[in-house]
Amino acid sequence: MPAVTQVNQQPNDNHAAIGALVDALFDLLHQSDNGQDYHATARLITAAANELTVDESNGTDPAGIQSAKENADMGAYSCLMLTHDTVAGDKVDLKNEGLNFVEVANFQMNVAGYGGYWN
Repeated sequence: MPAVTQVNQQPNDNHAAIGALVDALFDLLHQSDNGQDYHATARLITAAANELTVDESNGTDPAGIQSAKENADMGAYSCLMLTHDTVAGDKVDLKNEGLNFVEVANFQMNVAGYGGYWN
């Protein structure tokens, strides 16, 4: 995300924007329905992956049909657990194109190749 203050921006606008983005991502990856683990997040990831097999156009859009066919194996996807390692950030200069903020969030997922684990 660009870090250099642009015309009509306050000096901290870009830093605040990436902070809000990272906070939102962090919140999405920490869904818990029992306050002890992130199985709620695992269920949401499973549901999103399984939805890739659905042709939302009901057979009227060739791209939708093709996408559903290409993602057919995601119907058997189940995210069982995820763990978070680190969240870190810094400023970098990418190929002298200007200063940028870079945030890195590492996490691991255990998955299984069969559907319906959370049902």
